[in-house]
This record gives sequence, C-alpha cells and structure tokens, in this order.
Amino acid sequence: MIEITSLPDYGVDGFLDGVVTGADPATHHVATYIQIEGSGWWSKPTTSAPTSPINPDGTFNVDVATGGIDNRATIYCTALLPTGLNPPLATGASRIPAALNPDALDCNERYGRTIEFAGRTWAVKESPLPVGPGGNRFSDHADDVFVDAQGRLHLGVRFRDGFWRSSEVILLDRLGHGTYSFQTADGSGLAELDPNIVFGTFTWDPYGDDDAQPAWPHREIDFEDSRWGNAADPMNAQMVVQPYHVPGNLRRYTIPDGALTRWFDWGPDQIEFAALEGLHAPGTLPAGSVIDHFTYENDPGVSHIVPTPGRAAVHLNLWLNGAQPLDGQPAEVIISDFTFIPEPATSHMLLALPLVIRRRRARKNGA
Repeated sequence: MIEITSLPDYGVDGFLDGVVTGADPATHHVATYIQIEGSGWWSKPTTSAPTSPINPDGTFNVDVATGGIDNRATIYCTALLPTGLNPPLATGASRIPAALNPDALDCNERYGRTIEFAGRTWAVKESPLPVGPGGNRFSDHADDVFVDAQGRLHLGVRFRDGFWRSSEVILLDRLGHGTYSFQTADGSGLAELDPNIVFGTFTWDPYGDDDAQPAWPHREIDFEDSRWGNAADPMNAQMVVQPYHVPGNLRRYTIPDGALTRWFDWGPDQIEFAALEGLHAPGTLPAGSVIDHFTYENDPGVSHIVPTPGRAAVHLNLWLNGAQPLDGQPAEVIISDFTFIPEPATSHMLLALPLVIRRRRARKNGA
C-alpha cells in the first residue's frame, strides 16, 4: 500500500511526503507524476531522476517543484514499483503512462483559490505562464473571477501586469451521467463576443485515460461561443463531442443577444444538446425558445463515441484564441446558474471509480 500524506501549499515549492506499508523499502522505490492544468502530466523529481527511494521506516519524500510552474500542479500521483523497474516518463503527457503497471498507486488533488457558485465549490485556475487552452495566462484575481451579490459568476479576459489574462473555474464534484445546464445572463454580450475570445462550458477529465477515444482521451463535451478569429462568420457558437474534427462531432449555430440556457443530457449511448433563448428548466424544449437542438448517437462505425464519465469535471472558461482581442478591449461573461440533474440509478456511479480522489485546499475560500 502507498499513501500520500502531505503536499506543499499551492503556489509554493516543496516536497510531497508519503508512506509505504506491506512492501520492503530496500527492494522498492516510488515514481511520482504531477498534473498541471493546461500543461499535462510530468515525471518528478525530473526525467533524469524519475524515482525516489523509500526510507527504512517506509516513509518517502519527493521534490515536486523542480522548475517552471510545478508549484501550480493540482493532481499528484505516486506509484510503488520494484527497484528493478524504471517508470515510463511523462513530459506534458495527457495521462500517466498506461505502461506504468505499479504495485500500488495513490493520487491526491489540491487547489489554490476556490469560490462558491450555484451551491457548489469551484477551483479557480491560475497560471503565470502560458498553458492550454490557447497558450493563455490564467488569472485568479478577485476582479477577474468573482461571484456577485446576486450569486452570478463573472469570468473576465483582461490586460493585467503586462499580459492579457484569461479565466477558468473547475467544479470539484465529479457528476457523471445526467443533465448539465448552463445559464448566461443578459448583458454578457456573447452574440458579439470579440472574434479572438472563446467562452466555453465543458467536461474534462484531467486523468486522460479514455481508451475508447485515444485521439482525445479527456471525455470532453463542449458548448463553445466563438467566431475563432473570423469576424465575418455568421455563426458564433457550437456544440461539440471531441474530437471536433470527426465529421458529425461538431455542430455550429448562431446565438442572439440576451439571456441563454444551454443544456446537454449525457447518457451511456447518446448526448442530447439544446440551446434556448431565455432562462428555462434543464432538459426542457419550450416552444418558440429553441435556437438549436441536436442529438449525438454512439456509433463506433463512424467514430462517434459517447465518452464514459470517468473522472470528468465541469469547466467554465473565457479565453483568448489569439494574442489579444481584435478590438483591444477586455471582456466579461456572466454565468447566472449551473444545474445538474443525475440520471436515474447513476447517482452512486462514483462509488465504482477505480481511484478515490482526495483533495485539500491550500487557502481559504474566497470570492
């Protein structure tokens, strides 16, 4: 058995500590991997020294901040291996290498700033260096990501401290099959969003182990609003089951000004998408309000794969698909609500996951 017992605080260099039981420290060592949002998985301490010894009492410590933005990692996994086995390396990989085959594995998550929105806790993504999507710097500044007095979430793209910075939040719950509903407020300006800015609401599994879709193993289902740099494009939004380049996986449509509701119902064999004018209950299709409605069916024969839930989390972001907004102006989107309705008989789905996700927060919740 292997257990991670402590991690450094978010944004601080330091060591991961742990303990091994039931294995001889003299004949085993540990291999550690960290996941940085938008950058991928990395071997630690380094690719030239990817393992750490186990002390005679079973404890071990690993330097997990040896360069770059290592101290912004959010997931840490440590594997127990025989000393004769060298671990496969990860250098920005989408997942821990599938060839690892450890005797035991433990993972722990930690985050920096968190906020409360729609009755749930969300982590605020932060990176002082460019990361994905789009090679953006992400801000956790309280003026760029905050919840207002009406309980609405604000995400901004702004020029701050010499750089354009984007924003993103990550739901700490893993929800699984069900209906996901996203409402945006009147005044968000999504219909006229700068062509170089993208607003996204989507699922993403940072563990990257969806074997059914190896070209895009993150279980990503998207609503995205953008003209992708083409100011003349009359369509300004899309529904996507990744990978987007597979015919039939992407559906473009046009959203108007005003409040909007978007929802998708994710089941084992299909995903139903809807875009609606106004604010409406999840899963409904009120007459006169439907902008677009689309059902994606699982059909491996044409590479249409409905992903399994895995450990996918909901992300909301506003980011630059270019060096800066074409109009040179900051932008802000207001998300008025997020709702999730689980599928019947799947509310206990997470109990079947192969890995227990443990989390710690490095700072107090803030807005």
